[in-house]
Amino acid sequence: MAGQVLWLSSYEYVSIARTRFYIQALGFFEEYDLLLTPQMPLTAWGVDDWPAQNECNPTPSIFDRLPFTFPFYPAGQHAVSVPCGFTTGVLPVALQIVGRHHADTLVLQAAAALEKIAPCTSAWPDVS
Repeated sequence: MAGQVLWLSSYEYVSIARTRFYIQALGFFEEYDLLLTPQMPLTAWGVDDWPAQNECNPTPSIFDRLPFTFPFYPAGQHAVSVPCGFTTGVLPVALQIVGRHHADTLVLQAAAALEKIAPCTSAWPDVS
């Protein structure tokens, strides 16, 4: 019984947090068409070398490593990641383009436009 109460409490907490984020996003997208963010708060990492922190925050779970990507899907915003270059250490960097609910066409058009004017996939770094 106690487990069920805890589960409901956790579920309610997550539902409230998602709803608050959704309401904030609605307000943002009333004024702006798109939101551009880094896709990741840090550069790519190796399979066996998970980062312990990004800049100054600990990253114990995958959600701590993806703070710019995971909130949008449950809130109904459409998003796409577009490659936009490489770090000096030859690691890929991507830009995330987010649009309001039902704005998937606009998001994809913006991604296509970015790929057209900044075609970083035509110049690959030397990784030898």
